[in-house]
Amino acid sequence: MRGTGTGPVVAVSSAVVVVSLVVVVGFLAGRSGRQEPTSSGSPPSSLSMSPRLPTNLPSHIPRPHRSPLPSAAPSVTEVTAKGQILRPGPHPVVAGGEFVGCGELIRPGFSGDCGVAAMAGGRTIWVSESKPVAGLASAANFAHVFTFSPDLGGWAEQLRASDPQAHLWSSIEVAAADLTGDGKPELVFAFHFLGSGGDLGLDIVTNADGMPVVAAHPEDAVQGSVVLSDGRVAQYLARFPHGAPNCCPPFFLQRTIGYVEGAFRVTSVGKVQPSQVPASSL
Repeated sequence: MRGTGTGPVVAVSSAVVVVSLVVVVGFLAGRSGRQEPTSSGSPPSSLSMSPRLPTNLPSHIPRPHRSPLPSAAPSVTEVTAKGQILRPGPHPVVAGGEFVGCGELIRPGFSGDCGVAAMAGGRTIWVSESKPVAGLASAANFAHVFTFSPDLGGWAEQLRASDPQAHLWSSIEVAAADLTGDGKPELVFAFHFLGSGGDLGLDIVTNADGMPVVAAHPEDAVQGSVVLSDGRVAQYLARFPHGAPNCCPPFFLQRTIGYVEGAFRVTSVGKVQPSQVPASSL
């Protein structure tokens, strides 16, 4: 008589139970030996997130050499005096009293403009003068910054820019404005280069230890415009991507320069259409 098959079935079931226990124990042991993964979208706390590069500059404009700031903060690239146009003396002393009129410092045979600025170091006189050059349509242009010296008995020329051959600038414009927030004016010299492009060079003159010095010389503005307002200098520089003709820049780069933490710095950069470029203050 055949058996009912109960014995073999029990044996197989026992084997299945043993195998299942081994698998479960192994799985639990494996979980206890590794770190739980983090949820998707949240990186592990040990990773440092690098700041993103600014996205508001056109792709063909070189990025600053220094490391970019986080996107939540504006660019604060320092503008140094490297490449300055005005140069320090020693230069001649013009005889005269402390309260002489600025026009008396324009040289005989020259025409021009001048002004008096109560800078942080004291009364300062600036002069922009020109003189015709025989055989040339352009004139020789000069710029000067004077301070009074009681010891020398007159006005000492501390800074000068000169173009005696009339091959650099069509004109030199000057304005006084408080750019550092100390209630005293700085001097901004705008040098308009000869040529159809109308490039514009800037020197910002401030005071250091009682003497006028060039504190910042921004990048020359191609077909440039500059506007002074609210203690800031706004530059407009033409850009010519993809071989655009010199007559017709597709856009201008607007750079705002302010006085931040003891230095002049580029505080914002943007792109504007040619129709949005304002007339130059200088």
